[in-house]
Amino acid sequence: MTQHLTRRQEQILRFIVAFRDKTGRPPTGPEVADHFNFAHVSTAYQHLASLDKKGFLDIQRFGKRVPVGLRLTSRARHFLATEWPLLGAIPAGELTDVLDEDIETIRKLEDIIPILRAGDYFLRVSGDSMVDAGIYPDQLVILRPGLQPQSGDIAATWVDGEGATLKFVYFERGRVRLQPANRRYTSKTYLPDHVRFQGVLVGKIDVQIFKR
Repeated sequence: MTQHLTRRQEQILRFIVAFRDKTGRPPTGPEVADHFNFAHVSTAYQHLASLDKKGFLDIQRFGKRVPVGLRLTSRARHFLATEWPLLGAIPAGELTDVLDEDIETIRKLEDIIPILRAGDYFLRVSGDSMVDAGIYPDQLVILRPGLQPQSGDIAATWVDGEGATLKFVYFERGRVRLQPANRRYTSKTYLPDHVRFQGVLVGKIDVQIFKR
């Protein structure tokens, strides 16, 4: 489950990145306290501990009068929008499982994709069932998790027992209809508890992919 940061925690996380980029090492607890004018260093340690608990930092050493070793986690890197995860391929044809072993990331897109937000992720389309909606095989689509799709939205949807697919979503008479955008394919209807929405489509783009 994603846990959100307070404004101060986000500021501290960004300070850690900036300090590391400038000095080659993460700041100590006292250096964090000094930068934010905390009355006592314990306040800095409390914020760092919260960042660790929420999965944004890995505190490698922690204790009184002991320097803090800080490591940014992948969640922190994604949150700070230095890169966005490309989590695999999303079928736009037949339903199938789409788990990939290799991790790919998309970098430095904030200037050319103003809609992109922290937490968004990319999928590469496989299959041609959405071509009439302008979504083609091998194209990258941007998904925003945590949104409840409205009827007519395009969403990445997980169907129990079948896998993931990218389709138009319609809610009709207590059921969920997944509608392709290609006359070669037919729509399918499911009970609501058989589907899980993994993200609503917010954009599509062709960009260079960097494999880690």
